[in-house]
Amino acid sequence: MTILIAFHVIGLRNFKSYYVHLQQFHSNDFGQLVSYSRFISLVLRTVLPSKTKIGCYFMDATAIKVCNVKRSYAHKVFKSIATKGKTSTGWFFGLKLHLIVNDLGEIMNFQLTTGKVNDRFPVENLCKNLIGKVFSDKGYLSKELFEKLMDKGMGQE
Repeated sequence: MTILIAFHVIGLRNFKSYYVHLQQFHSNDFGQLVSYSRFISLVLRTVLPSKTKIGCYFMDATAIKVCNVKRSYAHKVFKSIATKGKTSTGWFFGLKLHLIVNDLGEIMNFQLTTGKVNDRFPVENLCKNLIGKVFSDKGYLSKELFEKLMDKGMGQE
């Protein structure tokens, strides 16, 4: 917990570099440090203080490609959930990760959808219980969505 708190207090942006630096130069201060990948898996079990639910948020989506579009007909691992979708960079076969973070970089909410889901679809669910302004790209713009979010105390820009 000390390592996580120090990272946020110092204000660095790259946690992996910070952790590798600790392993090389401060391992005596923390006893025996586990590997970076093991530490990340342990962090997921850590209970952190509640996150700020009032303020400024940033939302975006990214494609998680599971295979090349040309090979999608033969793909079997994610057959039931992966679909063909399109982003600003082109076509892909896989899933979409929708993410909303606050101005401190804390993940407030996320949702995984199929590749063909419109970016506006998960917005209401992502913004549930949040108050403030949310900033996103043009893929999220719609008058109807703006009015719904305003009624719930969220402004969209």
